[in-house]
Amino acid sequence: MLIVDASQGVEAQTLANIILALENNLELIPVINKIDLPGAEPEKAIEQIEHFIGLETHNAILTSAKTGVGVAEVLEAIVRDVPPQKAILPRRSRP
Repeated sequence: MLIVDASQGVEAQTLANIILALENNLELIPVINKIDLPGAEPEKAIEQIEHFIGLETHNAILTSAKTGVGVAEVLEAIVRDVPPQKAILPRRSRP
């Protein structure tokens, strides 16, 4: 999940984490959090994700962890969009 604070927008740490995620071929789900704050600008955060990161935001989820808005949608997106982890089998010991 790419979680961006609606009142702060995309920050340098966010960009660093995005680079790591992309290098590891991870699925990214854009989530705009803290939409309940008075200074929240979710539309600006979405524009920043598109402009600075180049990530599609048609599936961005607007949330407020404080009020619970959008939490169910986040969980549904994880189940729907994140591929299951590949099993790592233990090595057999040699006789």
